[in-house]
Amino acid sequence: MSGFSDPDFAVDAAGNVYTSGINLANVYVAKSADSGATWSGHPFATVLTDREWLAADEENIVYLNGNHLAQGRQLWKSTDGGLTFDLANPVPLPGSGPPSKIYVDQSDGRLYFPDGSGGIAIYPDARTGDFTRVDGDIGDTPHAHGFLVDMTIDAAGNVYVVASTGKQVQVSHSTDRGLTWDTIVIHDTADDATPEVAEEVLWPWISAGSDGRVAVSWFQADRPVPDTETTNAEYRVYAAQTVTGHGWIDECEIEHAPDYEVAVATPDPFHTGTICSSGTTCQVGGTDRRLGDYHTNAITADGRFVIAYSDTARKPDGAISHPGLVRQSAGADFVADDSLGG
Repeated sequence: MSGFSDPDFAVDAAGNVYTSGINLANVYVAKSADSGATWSGHPFATVLTDREWLAADEENIVYLNGNHLAQGRQLWKSTDGGLTFDLANPVPLPGSGPPSKIYVDQSDGRLYFPDGSGGIAIYPDARTGDFTRVDGDIGDTPHAHGFLVDMTIDAAGNVYVVASTGKQVQVSHSTDRGLTWDTIVIHDTADDATPEVAEEVLWPWISAGSDGRVAVSWFQADRPVPDTETTNAEYRVYAAQTVTGHGWIDECEIEHAPDYEVAVATPDPFHTGTICSSGTTCQVGGTDRRLGDYHTNAITADGRFVIAYSDTARKPDGAISHPGLVRQSAGADFVADDSLGG
């Protein structure tokens, strides 16, 4: 197996771990049954050009989607732990351009795919091999300074999507498994007291734990950034959390919108300068590609929020970035009803 780009991971209900990678000519899917100590790798026998993603359901059920040359965005399913995929019957996915990640609700096997333009493709019977599609509609889901849309599912089956307008972070939530949606602004840089400019936000990512417990992270510049590839700025990681992700009803039966608390996760800048997000063409133009679109987050088994990102501040003149990781030390527990200690 070989691959140098676009790695992704998934875990099935039995605890098997899957990973994939791409080198523009070959895609592999590897499986580990011992928490990553050993791996069995399998080539994915068709050509994908970019952005392959994994999702896993019951034991040995794994999905892969990505760009398939002229055929566009497609989805494949494996029922033997990634050893083979049903290459003869790909599922065409809606939308155009690089595909966003796919998501599986392991409670019932339904599969979700955000098409990048406000639509959510829902496959309620994917577990049985029936890929009849039901469409949900969020509406306008801007994603300034980035083209991927991130989604998450909490333990109760509520669905959340995060997007960025450039000045705002927005989260949409659905309590009917993706059919209808409500959207709120969880962070607006124009409302910040200092500095008195509308700073730029980019690359938001989202995770969920128990019912209504949602965490979001993003990169935020210290100034407006019309173009990340030409505007110099200092960037920090921000985080937001809520325990009322789909709203709440008080004792007077009055409905309230979700309430997010925002914090700066990296008080010192993790990157200063420009950011190129144009893939392999960045090297041609000599722009700074060191961050490499690397940003993700997750909820740990003990209910804490962790954020991974690329850091260039450690060695500002270095040719590459270094892994950065921040871990929540206080605040809401994302898998229980109490608060974490400091």
